[in-house]
Amino acid sequence: MSLITKQDMIEAFGEQELIELTNLDAYGLDQSIDDVRLDKAIAYAESIGYSYVARRHSFPLSGKPLALLHRLLDIARYQLEHGQPREDVQRRYTESIKWLEGVARGDINLGLMAGDEGIEIGVDAISLKTGGISYVSPVRIFE
Repeated sequence: MSLITKQDMIEAFGEQELIELTNLDAYGLDQSIDDVRLDKAIAYAESIGYSYVARRHSFPLSGKPLALLHRLLDIARYQLEHGQPREDVQRRYTESIKWLEGVARGDINLGLMAGDEGIEIGVDAISLKTGGISYVSPVRIFE
């Protein structure tokens, strides 16, 4: 199961930055994202993430935990660097690995329940999915 898409990367870092990071055309004539380089970075980031998450959760995960997605995006972005990464890219990569270590230890919760059942929170209701049973409750508004 792939968590990161090309569109996720574009939304996180911008198309121009991804063109600059993936397209190694020395003359700058080709102004497009190199999908092969991008896919390799995504695959690497996901494999790193899965190696930590698999210590606590089975795959496929139910849903797409946003906290995990954002950490994997930072790892994929780091993989696209051509040398010494910028300070912010290095920091986010390091923080992402530390976060994944916390997930592996059980200190950080992905928001999934035992057995990888998920909780979906929508505008009008909260749905708890547990092995074929779905309970939907209206969202309570406290004043």
